[in-house]
Amino acid sequence: MNVKFRALFSVILLAAVSALSLSAQETLRIATFNNQYENKVHPWADRADRVYKLIEAENWDIVGMQEPFWNQMADMDAKLTQYGWIGNSTDGKIEDGYWHYNPIFYRKARLEMLDWGRFWFSETPDVPGSKSWDSHTSRFCVWGHFRDRVSGRDFYHFNVHYDHKGETARRESSRLLLARIAAVAAGKPYFVTGDFNTEEGTPAYDILVDAGLTDTFFAAPVRTGDRIASWNDWKPMLRVEEPSNLDHVFISPGTKALSWRLVITKFGGEYPSDHFPITVEWQY
Repeated sequence: MNVKFRALFSVILLAAVSALSLSAQETLRIATFNNQYENKVHPWADRADRVYKLIEAENWDIVGMQEPFWNQMADMDAKLTQYGWIGNSTDGKIEDGYWHYNPIFYRKARLEMLDWGRFWFSETPDVPGSKSWDSHTSRFCVWGHFRDRVSGRDFYHFNVHYDHKGETARRESSRLLLARIAAVAAGKPYFVTGDFNTEEGTPAYDILVDAGLTDTFFAAPVRTGDRIASWNDWKPMLRVEEPSNLDHVFISPGTKALSWRLVITKFGGEYPSDHFPITVEWQY
């Protein structure tokens, strides 16, 4: 190999290595997980250890959860010391809230939380506990602004829980979510996690994808568990012919989903929750 060729080869190799390194730095392991609320049929004391083992196994950089009550939040805060969290209860309280929480847990060694906020899916979105339209209960979104300590880049995470009964409420929630994303993220990379309580192809879903949000289920070149419904209702896996997910991970234009996986792991023969988490490798 002559000197000129060796020099050219070195430059090309260095550029390729740099590009791969940059891609690795800008890839995060993100997830959505409805960690069912405390209840007598499936008490938290019986399944908390399953949740901890799941989180340890999945090693998420950041995860949007839905539904836990304060006792679950306090336990996770004490146990998951590698994570920080943001969020509040449906009634607006950060500590000792009475209703569902909608938290974002993030790995402190990888991510720095810069700012966060919340809004309710109602005609008065800044009023804690508010609801409108045909919503059965108050539902809301928690968002966080984060900086990646590795790449130095920043992004936004929006974590939602839509109403489980009101079709109009879900549709209007999607419209409100889009408006708040535009106002809050202001052109920065972002992703949306949540229990949307609506499947692919429904009005609330179509509003989001028609506006440019990308469903990682369809975008990821590697997909695992795509013929299993994301809501298990504590029953054996429901195998489906067409996508049938209530839980979704959407990403902003210009970013990529490298993989999508429905996490169907059991611990001690039991599921951790009545929803399967979704894990996505996100490149931004």
